[in-house]
Amino acid sequence: MLSGRQCPDTEYTADAAAIMLDAEFEHLIPGPAPQEQVLLAAALHRHGACEPLVVWPCHSQLILLVGYEVFPTIKLYGMPCRVVYKSFPGHAEARMFIIRHHMARQYLTPLAVSYLRGLQYLGQRQPHGGDRRSVAAQDDGMTGKTAEALAELFNVSPATIRLDAEVTAAVLKIAANFESDAWPQRPTEPRRLVAVGATARGPVTASSW
Repeated sequence: MLSGRQCPDTEYTADAAAIMLDAEFEHLIPGPAPQEQVLLAAALHRHGACEPLVVWPCHSQLILLVGYEVFPTIKLYGMPCRVVYKSFPGHAEARMFIIRHHMARQYLTPLAVSYLRGLQYLGQRQPHGGDRRSVAAQDDGMTGKTAEALAELFNVSPATIRLDAEVTAAVLKIAANFESDAWPQRPTEPRRLVAVGATARGPVTASSW
C-alpha cells in the first residue's frame, strides 16, 4: 500500500536498487531483441528515459510493473530513476493493470491483442488463482457477464472474447507441456510462444507483436 508520503500517479525519484522484479510481470510482454537493447541503451544515455517506471508498493517493496525493457540499463549505469506509484489490492489487480497498459499501445499484432484479452478474461473469471488453462474452469456463476463486459470495453463481440480465452488457454497449455521432461530445451514463456506465432521470420521482439 502507499504510504502517506506517496501519492498515486505522482512522479518521484527512487533508488533503482530498491525496485524488485516480478518474473510473471516481466514475461507478459516480450522484451527487445539484443540489437534493439543496444539502441535503447544508447538512447537512454543521450536523452534519459522518456517515461517514468511504474511501480507497485507492496509489503515494504517496490515491485516493477512497467519499464522492464529500460530498467536493466537504468540500474546498471546508475541513471536517475523516475517512478510513478500505483496502488492495488493484490497481485491479480496489478497484473490486470499491466495487461491493459500494454493493450493501449499501438505496436501489438492482432494475435498478441487476442492473447492479452484472453488473459484479462481468464483473470477476471478466476481472480484468485486456479486453473487458467481451462476456460470451462472459469465458470463464476455469471454466464456471459465477463465476456459481455470486456466485449463492450474493447469494442468486439462476446464471442470474440471467448475465442480469445480459448487462444490464451491453448498457449498456456502448450507452455505447461514444454515444462515437462519431454521438452527439456524448449521455451516455456507463453509470451514467446505467442510472438513466434505472430511472426514467420525475423527476430522475436516487441515490434513482432
